Amino acid sequence: MKIMIASIAMGAAVIKGKGAMPPKAGNSSLSDADIKAAVEYMVV
Repeated sequence: MKIMIASIAMGAAVIKGKGAMPPKAGNSSLSDADIKAAVEYMVV
């Protein structure tokens, strides 16, 4: 359960940007679904 919550939070941070990291990790051509799939792949 904690991993699922953490992956959702991580996906949101990548999409919106956080600190020095720009939104969508600097690649604005990525869709939200692409980012969520990449985060899920890394976490699971």
